[in-house]
Amino acid sequence: MRIIEFLGALQKRGVVLHAERGKLHYDALEGALTEELRCEIVQRKNELLAFLEAGDRATMTGSVDTCGIDGNPLSLLLKFHHFGVAVQNPTDAFKLAGALGYIVGPAVFDPVQNVQLALCSHEAHPTLELIWPGPGKGPIDALIRRQDSGIVYHICYETCDLNSVLGKFHALGLETTCVSMRTPAPLFSGRNVSFYEVSGMGLIEILE
Repeated sequence: MRIIEFLGALQKRGVVLHAERGKLHYDALEGALTEELRCEIVQRKNELLAFLEAGDRATMTGSVDTCGIDGNPLSLLLKFHHFGVAVQNPTDAFKLAGALGYIVGPAVFDPVQNVQLALCSHEAHPTLELIWPGPGKGPIDALIRRQDSGIVYHICYETCDLNSVLGKFHALGLETTCVSMRTPAPLFSGRNVSFYEVSGMGLIEILE
């Protein structure tokens, strides 16, 4: 497996490698870094360091476009899809969206995240995804306790090449942490989504 493919496979599992002062470091979701993966990282340490440091040097000197790895600009790989808006109760959000001319789609329950979702589309305005709590604990609970009137908390982009996107984030020197690994999304007909904390932007959802 090529280095870029190995790094992409690690990213899918929630493990992000980066080089700093000649040493290899990682950020990983709990339980993501198995003993088998740890051994392979140790075995490939030198080539991983060389690859990651080469990307860092290219970014600092400007010899790589803002881009990345395979020559396709990030702007061509990522297409804006929607803003995610977390609310305690969707009633007022539905009223406002309707008054603004949005077409509000049906509510869909996501059992993995334990949230209710509805997509609001508009001819001129950005698409909105309204998210409100399901019957049990979910990822937006703490957020809406602090902002019970609602808050925009993520931006979603669509891509056909997640590995290249994550590689480009790294090439730009952006700290990227996977907070929710790839999983089928009921709202999008089972297409995979994953969530990342990205320095300079906050929480980004990527829809494949």
